[in-house]
Amino acid sequence: MVYGFTIIMRNKMLGVLVNGEFNNLPVNLNNGAVKVYQEGRNYVIATNFELVVTYDLVYHVTVTVPGNYRGQVCGLCGNFNGDKNDDFQMSNNQVTKDVNMFGKSWKITIPNVVCENGCDGDNCPNCDAALKAIFSKPTYCGIIAAPTGLFAACHSKIDPQLYFDDCVFDLCASNGEGNVLCDSIAAYAYNCHLAGVDVKNWRTPSFCRRFCYCHIFATYV
Repeated sequence: MVYGFTIIMRNKMLGVLVNGEFNNLPVNLNNGAVKVYQEGRNYVIATNFELVVTYDLVYHVTVTVPGNYRGQVCGLCGNFNGDKNDDFQMSNNQVTKDVNMFGKSWKITIPNVVCENGCDGDNCPNCDAALKAIFSKPTYCGIIAAPTGLFAACHSKIDPQLYFDDCVFDLCASNGEGNVLCDSIAAYAYNCHLAGVDVKNWRTPSFCRRFCYCHIFATYV
């Protein structure tokens, strides 16, 4: 919600909703104060006060704000005060170590949108040890954390452990189906790019192949 506009980006939506009305990209609002466009595989919302939100239309979301917002924000991205120990500050200003409790505290009600609360204990997917070992290999999620691998140059900028853990968890939960592996690696690659490290050639014809789509226009005379 910005400048009186409510912008919604949804999975599999080839455009965005602006105040409930569908718009194809790119979108220019309030004489450029808000722009919505596609950049690679991400949808991007950019404002004239340097707030940038990206969404890959699967599960990876980034929110970027300029330095003058330091210590002035709150929510799922933390409070931007430089102290990682209090990033799980809930909406009641209390700090928790429970990621699910933290997430629940920031839930809001949106019409026709269902947001699950995550899982606890026995309700969480259980990954077979043998399967987990396979998904941890460099040919799977291990490519993210390999000390001398393609992403090694990014490790000093962004800790790969969380991305590796999430990748293995999501692969286990999905039984290795779909694009979960490639989406997980792409999320780390994109954040590395934002941190100033461009990881080259991690996609190959046989691993997370990138598909390009072209639009053909015919002109009749």
